[in-house]
Amino acid sequence: MGGYLGRSVSASKDGDLGSFIAQGVMLLISPTMFGVTIYMLYGRLAHLLFAERFLFFPARWRTLIFLMSDATSRILQGVGAGLMSQASSLNVGSDLVIVGLFVQIAFFGLLMINQCFLLSKLRKGDNRFPVRNRRWEVLLLVLFTCSFLIQLRFIVRVAGFLQGVSGVIESHEWFLYVFDSTPMFLLAACFLLVRNQYSIFKVQEDSIATQLEFHSDNPQSEQFDDEKIAV
Repeated sequence: MGGYLGRSVSASKDGDLGSFIAQGVMLLISPTMFGVTIYMLYGRLAHLLFAERFLFFPARWRTLIFLMSDATSRILQGVGAGLMSQASSLNVGSDLVIVGLFVQIAFFGLLMINQCFLLSKLRKGDNRFPVRNRRWEVLLLVLFTCSFLIQLRFIVRVAGFLQGVSGVIESHEWFLYVFDSTPMFLLAACFLLVRNQYSIFKVQEDSIATQLEFHSDNPQSEQFDDEKIAV
């Protein structure tokens, strides 16, 4: 919203550098905020399902690795977008943005592969302590869908920066609305649609119910799986 407000102001006030910078920075880095949410929800979901052994990175390093990659990408994109407001530093700013976007694409691609792997393992019943209610599956599919929308947006952005300011993407504003605002709107809509019945809090309730049921059937058991869970 802030980015498009800056776009509106910069369009009506020719030469207003502040609104132009706000437009570029906010529109460029805002999807990374969604990315942080997806990282955290995905890790928490795997934790509640006792499925952390199916993650590519060890549980204790997972959050740090993804958040560091996200922070690095965000800084590169933010600084690059700011430099692009000056003609003298346009090329340097564009290169920084491209590097930041490639970092984001790489780690988001790895995240999506891991999401598919986790879903496949859980559907096959490889988890020795499955949460019986399937709401977790809906949430996992939502996270994958949202990751795809963000990845699509990153790829189009990279293509635009590689083409340059005179390229097809950068010189036609409809690309911004179709491949930027629309995916981000759909992402927010996905979370709003599932927030009541398929949120991470509902999955946590299902996990607690399954643990209590397991305890009642196995009163001598101290833990359910390879990892203890904190809910």
